[in-house]
Amino acid sequence: MTCAVGVALMMSTAGMPNVANAEICFADTACDSRGFVCKSTLDQALVEKKDSYSALLAECNGIIDNYNSLAEAYEDVAATAQGVQAVSEALSREKQLHAATANRAEQLQQELQQWQLCFDLSETKAQMTACLDG
Repeated sequence: MTCAVGVALMMSTAGMPNVANAEICFADTACDSRGFVCKSTLDQALVEKKDSYSALLAECNGIIDNYNSLAEAYEDVAATAQGVQAVSEALSREKQLHAATANRAEQLQQELQQWQLCFDLSETKAQMTACLDG
């Protein structure tokens, strides 16, 4: 049902305007001194609001999907960062171990050179022992 333009209002016994009998009021508060709501106008408003709601719902779902994708990407990046951190720490430990090993190898090389010198300069076992002890 559509409302006719310029519907004549009838006056009630209390002097308040009433909608013509052919029109539909939806609640006691729908028809008051300011006018009335036509069913076709209400139906149109509901369709528009439903369309607006559907558009907002789709937008919100898109935002949620985007958030979830970003959250997954963040988790992947965080896991990769933790892996990189673990590798970095392992490399640091290996570097320290390498430095300690290189230092010990240099010490042993120096001792070996000292022994070689003592061996080359000594003619007897006693001389060699005295050289190594001194």
